[in-house]
Amino acid sequence: MIQHLAHRGGMKYINGLIHEETHEDVRLAAECRCQSVAQLNDGERWLIGALSEFRILAAKSQEKKRR
Repeated sequence: MIQHLAHRGGMKYINGLIHEETHEDVRLAAECRCQSVAQLNDGERWLIGALSEFRILAAKSQEKKRR
């Protein structure tokens, strides 16, 4: 998976996903890159899911800190 992502400029793509704000933004970023989420391979789908979960957890953590 790493070689595959690196071959396709993956680190820049991953960094872009990490900075996306919501799951929807991550999905849209994937669609812009591949024209369709259906064209992503299993590793990329897993990565998007993991990064989406990370963003959700980070947002919840920030919300708790604000209280």
